[in-house]
Amino acid sequence: MYVSRTFLAKFGLKTGVDRLEQLHADQDKNCFTNSLNLNFKMLAIQEVNARIDRVHKQLLEVKEKKTERLDKVGENKQNFVDEIRKIRTELNSHLDQLEEKALNDLDTIAETQLQKELKTESENVERHIVNLKKLKDSLNDGTKRAEVDETINNAKMFINISSRVTSLSLKMTPNSEFIKSVLETTSLASFDFKRTEAPTANARVKLEAKLFTEQSVENSNREYPRYISCICQLADNTYVLADTNNNEVVQVNQEFNTTCALAVEDGPYGMCLVDVNELAVRLCNKTIQIVDTSESTLTLKTKIYIGETPYSCGFAFCNGLYWSSGYCGINLYKMNGDRVKSITNEVNGVKPFQKGQPEDIAVSKDGTEIFVTDSKNGVLVFSNDGKYRMSLTDDRLRQTKGVAVSDDGMVIVAGFNSRNIVAFNPDLNTSNVLVTTKGMPGYPVSLHYDNKQNRLLIGCNNSKVLVLEMKN
Repeated sequence: MYVSRTFLAKFGLKTGVDRLEQLHADQDKNCFTNSLNLNFKMLAIQEVNARIDRVHKQLLEVKEKKTERLDKVGENKQNFVDEIRKIRTELNSHLDQLEEKALNDLDTIAETQLQKELKTESENVERHIVNLKKLKDSLNDGTKRAEVDETINNAKMFINISSRVTSLSLKMTPNSEFIKSVLETTSLASFDFKRTEAPTANARVKLEAKLFTEQSVENSNREYPRYISCICQLADNTYVLADTNNNEVVQVNQEFNTTCALAVEDGPYGMCLVDVNELAVRLCNKTIQIVDTSESTLTLKTKIYIGETPYSCGFAFCNGLYWSSGYCGINLYKMNGDRVKSITNEVNGVKPFQKGQPEDIAVSKDGTEIFVTDSKNGVLVFSNDGKYRMSLTDDRLRQTKGVAVSDDGMVIVAGFNSRNIVAFNPDLNTSNVLVTTKGMPGYPVSLHYDNKQNRLLIGCNNSKVLVLEMKN
């Protein structure tokens, strides 16, 4: 019996042909979907392979550059070896010249001056002997008494003069200063390396200010204007100012309103954080005063005696050691006050302080470099183990005092007499003036770079702080 499709459709039923067609349609749909999935999978694999190939190529390029640098290290090492041998040759040549000159001088004085002197004295002795013999032979011929007395007196006078000369000898005075400097020099050269990284896309190549604000630090009932010799930033972003004139350490907020003033025994010159809630303050009376900064206030804690010369200029903390500068140079102390190292006027044959005395001290973000102003026109750069590395100078600076370092490597220096601020770029080869004399409210003494707020604080000698909001 034949049943039409129309009849079956009324009851929602399908014929065998319909079911077969539906089955084919479903299979075609599944095949199409699987084909799409396969295509997407192939595309994903191709994309991943392409990414792998790109990274692999970049790694090969890095490897090639590293290989080139290794080759250059060998070349540089050989160049340094040649330079050291050249220095040795020049020193040997110079010492040979000094030796030859000393021997020539010896021959000159021994063979010319000393022998001439002895020969002259011998001739004088012989002359007086001859005169006395002639006098004796002529006594029977009626020689006058006056002539006899004159000849004898001349001989006696010569004898008296000669007897006063007990010896006639050579004397040598070595150049002890030169010999000592050579013998005490421990190396012909010092070596160090610095890792230089290319600046990121948004790294600053020049420090520029966009806004200047002059702030006054409260000074009522104080005998003198505040001499702000140092500025520190605490964990809560408040600032602590060292006031040398009034023997105070003052805490201020971001708007420079005074929140706490702590009296100390003597003038504070330098400060540095040694822990989250501990501030070390270098006083003029040969001590380091530890101050507790917790509880949003300042409290005196322990005191450390270091026995240094009273006058102090700069103070910093790096790798568990205090760095303290003054007339005598720079001293490094343990946290208990024991001195472990002194950097004086000569380091490995170099005289870093020959221009002037060390002043303020700042430490780079990574703690590998120490910057010390030289009280003239620049900054001295040391490694954190006390080795002198280089000097930064700018003739626009006079009597450098304060120094600060930003997290991105800008070295900022205050010229006290020139009343200006100069910033050295991270390459340490270029510099620009941030503040001129015209824009300075007083004489700049101290600097602090607030990396969180991206601004520079300049402490002056007249209770003023100049705030420079910097461009990004």
